Amino acid sequence: MMKTTIAVTAAFVLLAATSDPAQAFSRGNRAGGSMSHSPGETSHENRWGGSSEHVAGEGTEHTNMYGGNTAHAYGGGTEHTNMYGGSTYGKYGEGAYHTYPSGATAY
Repeated sequence: MMKTTIAVTAAFVLLAATSDPAQAFSRGNRAGGSMSHSPGETSHENRWGGSSEHVAGEGTEHTNMYGGNTAHAYGGGTEHTNMYGGSTYGKYGEGAYHTYPSGATAY
């Protein structure tokens, strides 16, 4: 009984140690998305037209399928533009404001 338990445990440990991390990416993209990664940069596109990109030391940006966009600059603020043309900007310590497509701004 003890030898069987040790053998089964060893088999599970060996299986976990040899799993390919790329399998996680392929499963996540099985619906038609894609992902790429190189040192310092990662990008993703989904099957509906949305995308995300991150560049180390620069920032992150995401675009959704409706044309909305969100960007954050390293050390800076974050801005979101909605599909209607309105935008919201905020930065730590400075608060946030929203500009409507008409040009009016609310703080």
